[in-house]
Amino acid sequence: MTIDIARAWKDEKYRKTLTAEELASLPPNPAGSEELSEKELEEVSGGIGSASSLCCVTGSSSCCKKAD
Repeated sequence: MTIDIARAWKDEKYRKTLTAEELASLPPNPAGSEELSEKELEEVSGGIGSASSLCCVTGSSSCCKKAD
């Protein structure tokens, strides 16, 4: 069986069909690990810098100033 490396990196269902030997033969994914540590997950803010930024994005005047 020929392993589709790119598919193995991207497709979890396909990856689960591979044997332990096939998985071991895969080169590392150039995008890095798909798993985040607990510390990394705590630091994720979804692209919003802070709670005050969220207020400005949602238009709440109670926590951010509007430009004149």
